[in-house]
Amino acid sequence: MTPFCHPSTARRALLVAALIGRPGYASAQTLAGTIAGTVLDGASGRPLDGAAVVLEPALAGTVIPGRRAATDDVGRYGFDAVAAGAYRLHVRRIGYRPSTIDIALPPMGRLQLSVGLVLQPVLLVALPVGAPATGLNRTVGGSARLDVERYRQEQYLMSDVRGVTGADLLEAGTIGETDLLRAFQRLPGVTTRDDFTAQLWTRGARWSETRVYFDGLPLFNPVHAAGAFSAIPPDAVGSAVFHPGARSAALGEGAAAAVELSSRAAEDTTWGGAVELSVVSARATVDRRFAAGRVGVMLAARRSYLDLVSRALGTVIDDSNPAVPYAFHDMAMRLDLPVGGRAVLQASGLWEQDVLRGTVPHLLKGNRGRWGNALGRLSLVTPIGGWYLRHYVGGSRLATHLSLAVGDTTTDLPSHEPVDNTITYLTAGGEIAPTGITSGAWRAGYEVVHQSLEYLGGPPTPYARTAAIGSLYRGTDSVETGSGALRLAGRLTVLALWAEGRWTLLERLTAQAGARLEMGHAVKNAAGIRVAPRVMARYRPTSGRLSLTTGWARSFQYTQTIAPTGPSIGPDLHITDVWLIAGDSVPALRSDVVTAGAEYWITGGWLSGVNVYARRSTGATEPDPTPGSLFSPRPPFVVATNRARGIEVSLRRLEGRVTVSLAYSHVRSESEAGAFTYVAPSERRHVFDGTIMVRVASRLGLGGAVTAASGAPFTRFYSRLYEQVPCDTVGPSCLVPGRVPHTVEEPSAGRAPPYATVDLLADWTWSHRGWHLSALLQLRNALNWRNANTYAGSIAGCSLPAGPGTVIPRPGVCDRFDRGFPLLPLLGVRVAF
Repeated sequence: MTPFCHPSTARRALLVAALIGRPGYASAQTLAGTIAGTVLDGASGRPLDGAAVVLEPALAGTVIPGRRAATDDVGRYGFDAVAAGAYRLHVRRIGYRPSTIDIALPPMGRLQLSVGLVLQPVLLVALPVGAPATGLNRTVGGSARLDVERYRQEQYLMSDVRGVTGADLLEAGTIGETDLLRAFQRLPGVTTRDDFTAQLWTRGARWSETRVYFDGLPLFNPVHAAGAFSAIPPDAVGSAVFHPGARSAALGEGAAAAVELSSRAAEDTTWGGAVELSVVSARATVDRRFAAGRVGVMLAARRSYLDLVSRALGTVIDDSNPAVPYAFHDMAMRLDLPVGGRAVLQASGLWEQDVLRGTVPHLLKGNRGRWGNALGRLSLVTPIGGWYLRHYVGGSRLATHLSLAVGDTTTDLPSHEPVDNTITYLTAGGEIAPTGITSGAWRAGYEVVHQSLEYLGGPPTPYARTAAIGSLYRGTDSVETGSGALRLAGRLTVLALWAEGRWTLLERLTAQAGARLEMGHAVKNAAGIRVAPRVMARYRPTSGRLSLTTGWARSFQYTQTIAPTGPSIGPDLHITDVWLIAGDSVPALRSDVVTAGAEYWITGGWLSGVNVYARRSTGATEPDPTPGSLFSPRPPFVVATNRARGIEVSLRRLEGRVTVSLAYSHVRSESEAGAFTYVAPSERRHVFDGTIMVRVASRLGLGGAVTAASGAPFTRFYSRLYEQVPCDTVGPSCLVPGRVPHTVEEPSAGRAPPYATVDLLADWTWSHRGWHLSALLQLRNALNWRNANTYAGSIAGCSLPAGPGTVIPRPGVCDRFDRGFPLLPLLGVRVAF
């Protein structure tokens, strides 16, 4: 049912509102009627209990709170003493797509409305009934995104929580295909290092402090191509929610933010799917519900194809490698299966992998490698009255294996250290929660998590280099070094108990309080029993347009990174990082964040917001910031404290032919390690993001995106040129030809030049008999601004002229930067059914 309001309906609603406001109109209540009905599962016809039903005046562009009800055990709801007029009836239930119906109640009318809900609503695919059930949808107009924001405000108290829709992915202007993580980079408070990476810097924090969850399991490497692309198929995602501040006690790790992704369930009892081809990859999705809608299956897969095309065309890289030696692929699935009575067994999984086999001249030699993340979860969900009980088991594993094929030791030298890096995450738990959101409702759960880490490879390399310098690092009691290699190992088991409740106080004040109690072996910076409280509150004044929120939360994170290692593509993209797990000598990362914000609905579907925050994190592992020679023995890491504070302002138009998103963020983030206090390398002090999409015709949309940001801080280092040294292993005496950093200055004493880019896009869609053909044309960096992206080192005593890749901070010193994207046209084609 399409949630559009006809102009005549809106005029009638305005007239009714005006009459109600007149003195003496109270007698009109004698003409009041009733609205009642039943909420059903659209596929099976089964009554749905615990559905939230909201009745509000159909005033276009307003969000005046209406009357609320919840369905009973047989799916019934009702509203008595309803004045005659035009209304909108919103129906929502967790696990189903929201539905909105426009109705007109005559004087003394009695309406019976039964509403069928389609399984799996949620944010990434929150669309009107009748839209193609293929995950991401190109529809921008209508009120789908407006409904998403209303649902978000109902579900989450904090105003800095954001949900990402299919329209957001389209308008973000990514790199030729919809990319989930790159769309998150448009959110307030989120930025990244440069054009080439999909990784997220949240409020001045490094990438590993934003924990990405897929169905409650962490993804330690949710990127492909050394960080260039998201490794999460967007068509497989049903809900994408970003939590940069206080969040539910059910979510554990994530010192700076948590990205909560949920798999998408199959929606219709007929086959649905999509095939998409971009300049990067090809992907396909298919889903269907069987057995009268009770069984659902969804599959999504993607693969890059440059290696296949180069092999088919006979492209020659060198004599030993006849094709591009690299490819990436990923696959996601979800199965929903009834198990007796009303219980449902849910199985979901995600597998993503990069494969490298061969040589790239002047970059990689004789490589054999695979790296990626795999996870799976099995859940049993059992409704009990107005509650549901969930038990689950699952696991996530990051595995990186890179080897070398070294031939003639006088000429065939390795280009990097071999790397073996494995992180294993196993969990089992359960929760009990109400099926709807009601005052006084509480939810609770338990979780047992076992994490282990094993690493053997090169040392962390915080400074761009082309040779091994492993002999410079000496370990602590948890780190072993030998022949230039770094060995790490650790295990940690944690039992977590959590509970939280929500209450409505004084009618317009809603509060939520909860805590996680995490127990296990004492680790550095955390006792054996850790308490992580969460407190949130929202106040809505009489008008209902304004929401004031505040919250405080504490979290513990047990795995974190130091710096990249292994092979890299220039200074920008690295295949893997050196990870650490909390133990006797490695600290747990403890984070406390406090936020306050306000949101205000403006007529016409405009939503404005402002948030301020402060965060303090202790136990961060960072590279040693001591200036001087890198050839002096250094520890692999030092323990730092990070403090960040900032403000975020946003303005969005969520419906209509023209949709707009504007966001400005200001952050100050600094780290303190030993005697040094310095700006965090992941801070961009000022960031502005803007997007616009105009539906110039029913089939054609034109849009654009702009980003402007302050340059990122960097620590200036100088390199020395080394000669080839014959060897047959990677050790302190084996250096590849090239420059190796040997001296560093004060930490974060330099700052890269400002960054700015303008991207344009055109989206065309054609539909016929249930088939939908879409084409997306993008122009990245349409004005061809050659941004100085990533710091790549400095040269002393140089005489190079200043330019996009060279900055002269003082006489005789040249700072070198890798440039960003040039003008880059990109095309993607999609067929959905």
